[in-house]
Amino acid sequence: MSYTPTTWTTGDTITASAMNKIENGIANAGNAMIVTGSYVNGNYTLDKTIQELYEATLAGIPVYHVYTYGTWGTNAWTENNLCYMYTVFQYNSSTYRVAFTRMIGVSGDYYPKLGSAVFGASSTDSYPIWLGTIEYAVD
Repeated sequence: MSYTPTTWTTGDTITASAMNKIENGIANAGNAMIVTGSYVNGNYTLDKTIQELYEATLAGIPVYHVYTYGTWGTNAWTENNLCYMYTVFQYNSSTYRVAFTRMIGVSGDYYPKLGSAVFGASSTDSYPIWLGTIEYAVD
């Protein structure tokens, strides 16, 4: 939820509730949710549930998936990624999806190519599992 400033006028009483609103607005300013993943039973699984991701979007909190591919300084191709979550939705009565931007690789001139990393879950309290990557056809 976004912050709605109070319009103060002369004579208004400063209350604990009004001060707490200010404090909460300050505390939530610029927040972002960082999502990471790990391999659980052979599946790359995110550390936030579908419900947590959904509630973050309702609150206007940006969500990012952070991951590293390769080992910096040792692999010929290593990348650190900060991937923005652009959707979380109910696909049907028992399937939920979440998608993040993702670097897929490089074009012929070694410019990053973008795509989507798609994760799925069977309930809102489940941790999404990687389903696949969609590569955008722009080169």
